[in-house]
Amino acid sequence: RLVSGQDGPLEVLLGVAHGLDVFVGDYPVRQALQGHALAFGVDPRGPHGPQPKFHLRAKAFETDKSPLVPGCECPTCCRHTKGYLHHLLNTHEMTADVLLIQHNVHHYLRFFDALRRSIREGALPAFTE
Repeated sequence: RLVSGQDGPLEVLLGVAHGLDVFVGDYPVRQALQGHALAFGVDPRGPHGPQPKFHLRAKAFETDKSPLVPGCECPTCCRHTKGYLHHLLNTHEMTADVLLIQHNVHHYLRFFDALRRSIREGALPAFTE
């Protein structure tokens, strides 16, 4: 069964709980193009940020020297800071979109990997809590 337009992490979890198994995957790209970095917890055992996503155009990130999600192993988090991405976004540099898409897709794929693992292990109810 396929669902379109309901592809945020909470909608995906709700859909899976109701038997859906195919989702249109443009959520990470749409979020990146709006300047959002995904940081929701994708796996109880893995790294995640303090909030599900954050808007990097915000002035609060202007001098932030930390990666988007501490412990994330995507190339964007390994090489660039929130402050640098904030600068790229606010100067309308196309590289900002590319780097955010790279991070968001990596983050979202980790979420689906953890979701598939929880289904295989019979631990979906614990994963969705």
